[in-house]
Amino acid sequence: AIDLLLLHRDDESVAVGVLLEALEEERRAGRIRAYGAANWSLSRLQEARRYARSRSLTGFSVASLHLAYAVPSRPLWPGTRSLAPGDREAFRRIRLPLLSWSAQARGWFSERRRADPVGFDLRVPYESRENRERVRRARCVADRIGATPVQVALAWVLSSGFPTAATIGPEGLDELEESWGAGGLRLDPEQLAVLDGASPDQASARSS
Repeated sequence: AIDLLLLHRDDESVAVGVLLEALEEERRAGRIRAYGAANWSLSRLQEARRYARSRSLTGFSVASLHLAYAVPSRPLWPGTRSLAPGDREAFRRIRLPLLSWSAQARGWFSERRRADPVGFDLRVPYESRENRERVRRARCVADRIGATPVQVALAWVLSSGFPTAATIGPEGLDELEESWGAGGLRLDPEQLAVLDGASPDQASARSS
């Protein structure tokens, strides 16, 4: 049996109920153990949750969306969706674990990008004043806690307020080890406030 089956794209012309009933049939037949959806809108995920409850179905066990500390200006690939900063609270109410893909924003916070900004060919969706400011904030927090900007940015994803797993694509052992260091990093409310745009004084006041 397949442990987890994810619908990779959403066809909104197909009713949510049709998809859930088909997936539930596969689960009952023992061919899959759990199922979820990738790149679905919040409204469709909410609709799926309501339908599953009304029919006493298992429903989605996980959702997969792009979530990173840097926010892309456009979908990274056609038909993909990112969890926007303003939607995080709404996602918490859906009560689904999130499997975040491209959780490191294509290396936006890496030293590799800083060393070769012109040749960093995957930077375009993240190239903005706001994301450059996010790099500055990540460096500020990283310097305070003895971490790297990559680790801070990844720890931010893992501090989303709902169960979150992050998928990453390191290009070598050094990048894997750096990313692994984020697993034990716990950002406190003051550090999260700085990352979300508060000044150090404002962040300190919020956390007190």
